[in-house]
Amino acid sequence: MAKAKKKENIFNIPEEIPIIPLVNMVIFPNVIVPLVINNENLISLINDALSKSKIVGIFSNKPDEEGDFEYDEIYSTGTAAIILKMFRGDDNSSARLLVQGLSRIELKKIISEEPYLIGKIKPIKEKKNKSLKLTALVRTVTDSFLEIIDTSSSLPEDLKVAATSIREPSKLADLIGA
Repeated sequence: MAKAKKKENIFNIPEEIPIIPLVNMVIFPNVIVPLVINNENLISLINDALSKSKIVGIFSNKPDEEGDFEYDEIYSTGTAAIILKMFRGDDNSSARLLVQGLSRIELKKIISEEPYLIGKIKPIKEKKNKSLKLTALVRTVTDSFLEIIDTSSSLPEDLKVAATSIREPSKLADLIGA
């Protein structure tokens, strides 16, 4: 696997990366999220990723009737994320991670299932559009989000600063979605 290199705040995402399937959770680019991992194979995946590029693919997964996941039920669009920090549980059977989404990615195919998933991926490029209509929509969405923050007791006031400082529509959508 290729190492991740940082050039002007852009990471080089390897074509083949370990895959973390998550049930009932979506990770967005540019957002920092805590994760708790209890699966022995996924902890092995994390240890291997930390010794290499620190980049993993995180994809949402459809649970089966028992709540478990099947590899063929992974959505094809996910997020490449870098592991910022890892804390081991007292008994080493769990790990707490802090990950940051880097870029949307498309899962082209699973190339290995043992001891954990490794997938061939392709980064999804963000489309740049600077139309007047889009600028107006960004402003309207930002204003609506600020109203939601004002009326919510669970959203921190710091979100206002973040929302008003974002100019790129995709980043604003990711922040609001997260």
